[in-house]
Amino acid sequence: MIKTNINSLKTEKAWKILYSRLEQDGLLKAETVTKQSNKAILRWAAAITVLCLSVVSLYYITNINKNDNIQQISIYNQEESVTLATSLVDGSMVYLDNNSSIQYPEYFAKDKREVSLKGNAFFEVSGNPQQPFIIDAGQVLVEVIGTSFEVKNTENAPFELAVLEGQVKVLLKGSNQVKYVSKDEIISLSSSGLEVTSINNYNRFNKYLNQIFFKDVPLNDIINSINSRSEEIKLAIDPSLANNRLTVSFLNESPESIAELICFSLNLSYTKKENTLLISQP
Repeated sequence: MIKTNINSLKTEKAWKILYSRLEQDGLLKAETVTKQSNKAILRWAAAITVLCLSVVSLYYITNINKNDNIQQISIYNQEESVTLATSLVDGSMVYLDNNSSIQYPEYFAKDKREVSLKGNAFFEVSGNPQQPFIIDAGQVLVEVIGTSFEVKNTENAPFELAVLEGQVKVLLKGSNQVKYVSKDEIISLSSSGLEVTSINNYNRFNKYLNQIFFKDVPLNDIINSINSRSEEIKLAIDPSLANNRLTVSFLNESPESIAELICFSLNLSYTKKENTLLISQP
């Protein structure tokens, strides 16, 4: 783990790396730094050194392939300790574990949303009964309308799915076996087929939401993700900022620290009213 009590030279260097990266991605206005004192810059750089390194390292690989005139996007997380979060065009969020990848079309078909997964991931699927969300996970097909669940689909371990919210349909390929899995249940693949049991460890979900690297994700989706793991303090944004995209990492940060970092990065401000932090234009 990187310590925050590094000396000022390392801190200033870390800030310059972060600023350069955010400016390159169009995430900071040119005048942002000129409005900050050297003291403020050093304070922020010290607080977000981990973010600097995360942004520069870029824990993802994106490939776009054309197939039948449909662009397929592949994203791979090669970092061991940080979840790579990406948002899909329908507003669903995918949190990729290390050495895991997902492939999906740039735009979904009108009647279904199809993706393929290799490895482990946590999904927060936006509800749409007219457009079911389907995951090709090797030996099984997973179908949902809108829910939250984890899928484990690695080469050296049997398929497993745990449901946090809602209900999931699982189909075993090459057979007629279909199982429905509800909240607080796990389904796994054994030699005898699909078996459903109860969840006894909810930390399996928490690990995806503690250390997250968002790459070019709409601010509204980031806020929703943060709020899903914060019970007391909630973040809110002015509707005009919903589609602003941001590349950022949060490593066990408090909602207040996250709000400050977002505001600093996008030259915004926030106000606190009761248990809500509202982010808006200054």
